[in-house]
Amino acid sequence: MSASTGRTFAEKRASVVGLIIAAALALAAVVGLLYDWPLAGMGAIVVFVKLYLLLALIEKVVWSTTDETRPKHERKLARPSLTASLVILPLLLIAAVFSFAAMYRQLTCGIIHTTAETQSIYGAKRESALTAQDATCIVTERVEPLRSRLDAVYFSAVTITTVGYGDFVPGRPAARLLVLWEIATGVFLIAGAFPLIVSRLAES
Repeated sequence: MSASTGRTFAEKRASVVGLIIAAALALAAVVGLLYDWPLAGMGAIVVFVKLYLLLALIEKVVWSTTDETRPKHERKLARPSLTASLVILPLLLIAAVFSFAAMYRQLTCGIIHTTAETQSIYGAKRESALTAQDATCIVTERVEPLRSRLDAVYFSAVTITTVGYGDFVPGRPAARLLVLWEIATGVFLIAGAFPLIVSRLAES
């Protein structure tokens, strides 16, 4: 087997493995949100996302610091192709966003909605029986706890991208810690994954 053929096979194998891992993490995060998996399970998905990125960064550092006297094809470690990388990155982002969304929903009074539109929500609930959990979260007519899965994904997405519109805010210390963790994950994705994509573009 020639060096070129071996390199191509190793790249294809790394691409397939990377795609399978990223797709499995994204699928697990979506299912976890839909079926309310425990906090520990969703947190584990985020940890695996960060481990995958960390290993990719380590691979990049090892490759770039390997003996320059060796031929380029011998210095390369197996890693996904550019096309596979462009699919893996969004899948990892989906895994992170949905995992954090699931964790936000499970925090009692963790994330609260503070915009004026919640006055009507509160008014409607005031006429009906409030659950014990909702009753402890509603402290004014402008505060409503996050309940919807769509709202949770929305809040998670604007948090990981550090947009922060301010319509949802963390209401408890545990939620603030979770928000900090998600912001750090988003920065890690941007600072770690995009340079890898750019380096692959430069090589192609």
